[in-house]
Amino acid sequence: MINIEKICRSEIETMELAYNLSSYLVPNTLIYLSGNVGSGKTFFSQSIAKYFGFCELKSSSFSRITQHPGKVNIIHCDFFKKTPDEDFINYELEPTLIIPWLLMIEWPYKLDQINSEMSFHVNIQIKNDDVRFITINQL
Repeated sequence: MINIEKICRSEIETMELAYNLSSYLVPNTLIYLSGNVGSGKTFFSQSIAKYFGFCELKSSSFSRITQHPGKVNIIHCDFFKKTPDEDFINYELEPTLIIPWLLMIEWPYKLDQINSEMSFHVNIQIKNDDVRFITINQL
């Protein structure tokens, strides 16, 4: 089980933590990201995507879901504006889960309908402008 608590004092430290987590990820992993607006959830997601060779992950706030197909299919969801319902999960999200996938969800809602090999909860709290307290718990 992975359980990490870390104070990150820069974006570089945050990226290093995301890379560290990424090295443990297996195909078909689900990552829930929570924290205040502006805490760095999207930056953490972008860092994980970079680990897997994707440099252009952007926030999916407006479309709720973005797909980045490749060696590992990265799916990024942002539910800040709207909670997912069963139709969204069944007809929009599940069809994107092409093996091997990595699903990252900001503003998480536990999606019990999605079977994953491994899942994590990442919580990012703002301490001040540059400092974040990040906890990572394997579920």
